[in-house]
Amino acid sequence: MAPPPRPAEKSRAGKRALAAIQGGGGLGVRGPKASILQRVISRTRPKDLPPKAPEEDQKHLKEFSEMMAASLETRKREASLEIQRKLAREQMIASYQPTWEKEVLPNWKTVLRDDQSGKELRKMWWLGTMPPRHRGRLWHQCIGNAGAVGRSAYMKSVSLAKSLMSSTPSRFPDDVLRSIDEDISRTLPRLKLFQEDRPMHSDFRQVLLAWSVFWRERPYYPTGSSHVAALLLINMPPADAFLSLVNLTRKSCLSYFYNQKVSEIEGFYRIFENLFSESMPKLYKNFRERRLLPSFYLEPWIRSVYISHLPLELSTRIMDVFVLEGDSFLFRVALTILETLEARLYNPDRLELEAVLSGTDRGSRLLVVRNQMLKQGSNVERSIDDVGVDESYEEMGCDEERIFKSLNERSWNENLWDRLVARELPD
Repeated sequence: MAPPPRPAEKSRAGKRALAAIQGGGGLGVRGPKASILQRVISRTRPKDLPPKAPEEDQKHLKEFSEMMAASLETRKREASLEIQRKLAREQMIASYQPTWEKEVLPNWKTVLRDDQSGKELRKMWWLGTMPPRHRGRLWHQCIGNAGAVGRSAYMKSVSLAKSLMSSTPSRFPDDVLRSIDEDISRTLPRLKLFQEDRPMHSDFRQVLLAWSVFWRERPYYPTGSSHVAALLLINMPPADAFLSLVNLTRKSCLSYFYNQKVSEIEGFYRIFENLFSESMPKLYKNFRERRLLPSFYLEPWIRSVYISHLPLELSTRIMDVFVLEGDSFLFRVALTILETLEARLYNPDRLELEAVLSGTDRGSRLLVVRNQMLKQGSNVERSIDDVGVDESYEEMGCDEERIFKSLNERSWNENLWDRLVARELPD
């Protein structure tokens, strides 16, 4: 626990906040020296209203400076607690590493056993203790190779894509190439790994090009799928990322969403709405009244396996469990996100609801900028338009700790899921 601030520290923080107001600058921003006029007009009342008495104005300025100083100290304490939580988590992950290496890596399927040992290993998997250096190998094994795709398939597909692109005239469709390049430009932009001239751009583009021609008569690329490919590529070599992408998108519900299987997609929507109406009936009713359908929010979540919306640490952990548990887990996450955002989702204005769900809510973006200013000081110059969707979601409560805490506390009936799938997707 961080020690309480000394009086002198509080005094300095308060003076800095007061100076920012009196000097004309905003919070955390040093403004120009006050003019003679600015020294006599009220700083705590709009200019179109009569000015306060000087004594009242000074009193309110002092109160505001004290509030700002308290806010700064609160942020410091929160930062200290966050560091402590991270250290505790790192220690927990390290303590589980021998178990991963001795019991899971030799045969990951031990996690699926119904005995006590299997249950303990499954719990360990859910805890998010997977060693990062083994993540790619474990994902690759869990996803499997049901399609019996050969190791040479990746380079053959890369060669085919390049051949189609280099022919005269090009036989690689312009619209597909454009979709791939546009997706690359907006995939995990804050990492600065995949965009043009970035370290992983070439490998990333090759994986997407290879995938677009594999097992297809004509190159095809489903928009939004780049996020899954990117996360795989972060954790494994390009050839393994390609094989995992091919197999994951064939064995899971992603196959229907990526290949625009309308009937099956609508079946998944009905399954989700059944679960939604049962677990959060009031919120479900509000969505129905506003005609806010799963196609607006659930589809982009599922298509990117949440990677486009949630912080990277959280979306990585979601992938950890998705490759183990399968489709039902993605829908569990959707319900948990709605539960986390529930207080914000009773707004009668559909546009406001859409902004929250798309991560473009102005209020959460302003908070992201404000908190960054409080944390980093007066040198921060940032527009709310630069705030990422993942940052907005995190500000609204969708962080790794809270989402997985809710997932573990929320009841889930896998048998009900199986019955709904059998009813809505009989084939």
